[in-house]
Amino acid sequence: MERAVRGSKARYLPSALAILLLAAQLAAALPPTETPHYSLRVEVVGLLEPNERAKAILHVSFAEAGAYGALLYVAVPVKAGDGRVGWRVVGEGELGADVYEKGSRRVEVEFTVPGDVYCGFPPYAYAVLFRATERGVVKEYFTLPLGAPACALTTVGAVQLWEMLGGLEGARELTSLLERVSEELERLRGENERLAEELANAARRISSLEEEKSSLQSVVERQTAEIAGLRERLNAAQREIERREQRVKALEAENAQLKTGLALAAAAAVAVAVAAILTVRRKR
Repeated sequence: MERAVRGSKARYLPSALAILLLAAQLAAALPPTETPHYSLRVEVVGLLEPNERAKAILHVSFAEAGAYGALLYVAVPVKAGDGRVGWRVVGEGELGADVYEKGSRRVEVEFTVPGDVYCGFPPYAYAVLFRATERGVVKEYFTLPLGAPACALTTVGAVQLWEMLGGLEGARELTSLLERVSEELERLRGENERLAEELANAARRISSLEEEKSSLQSVVERQTAEIAGLRERLNAAQREIERREQRVKALEAENAQLKTGLALAAAAAVAVAVAAILTVRRKR
């Protein structure tokens, strides 16, 4: 039962924050501060968000002509070291002491919202007004909120996000989802590391194969050169063989001619011998 109550409170908390923010914005639109001598109103130009530039404008209206002066300070809530709220003056302006006619004057103060602004608290304008009387100078002090709390847009955005997530239960579901996503990312990271190692091994293997290919290519080129040399030597030997074969054929032809000549010479010699013998016999 207690858990249900807590969940219910957590669920309605953003709505309460939104109502408070709306109330602060409505407060900024309230009628100006009225006194018998002055009418004061402060407006803000710009965003009261961290590190944003803004301008506070004090509109002061004098009820009657007289000698007046005014000082305006802008104080912004900031985070104190002990976790509490501190205040820091971030700008000041003045309306110089002078004689003014009845009517409205303005004091402008430009300032930068500190980065360590304490969100949720409204910045304030502190006005000090002087007026001369027969008895001397009278000072009056005014504290005027500068509209909505600091980081109103951020806070409203956070409230809207909280409601969109479904409050506490939605936040728990989102946390569970983020945990699962984190586990999946861790698994994918491990898988990525494994794949990276495999890629590195593959790269080393490719480098080794490239070196082996380069070595084999050198061997092939050397053997190709050797084959080309052998082929050239073979061609030269073939040409020498052909030359010698032609020489052998020429010698054979010469030998045949010599044999024919010798046969003819022998036949002629035999014929001469026979003729000589026949001649001798006739003489007898």
